[in-house]
Amino acid sequence: MNGSMVSMAGHHGGGKLSMQHQQQKVNSAEEVEEINTKELAQRISAELKRYSIPQAIFAQRVLCRSQGTLSDLLHNPKPWSKLKSGRETFRRMYKWLEEPEFQRMSALRLAGEWLDHLLSLINAS
Repeated sequence: MNGSMVSMAGHHGGGKLSMQHQQQKVNSAEEVEEINTKELAQRISAELKRYSIPQAIFAQRVLCRSQGTLSDLLHNPKPWSKLKSGRETFRRMYKWLEEPEFQRMSALRLAGEWLDHLLSLINAS
């Protein structure tokens, strides 16, 4: 991950963390102190286009948000310091990008299967 996208909690040195150190530290989204939301939005947009993932699917299955909310966040990302409730959504996007490609795709697929099952249960009652 690009060192300029994130600064980490618990790092008190003046310089940037090495990429290897960042990957070791980013085991949970809670450790992320500040995210470059503009760069993250650009990277997510690029990945969605690259794999032809519809915004609605990504928004629902990965972020638990609506397509409209995702679209707004990707096109008009507010600086991290100005976010309140939107921080968790950016943390989820960041965490998704950190996962290996096969894990990202299977997370989308499994979430879809779970939602389909849940909807079938709701419709059956």
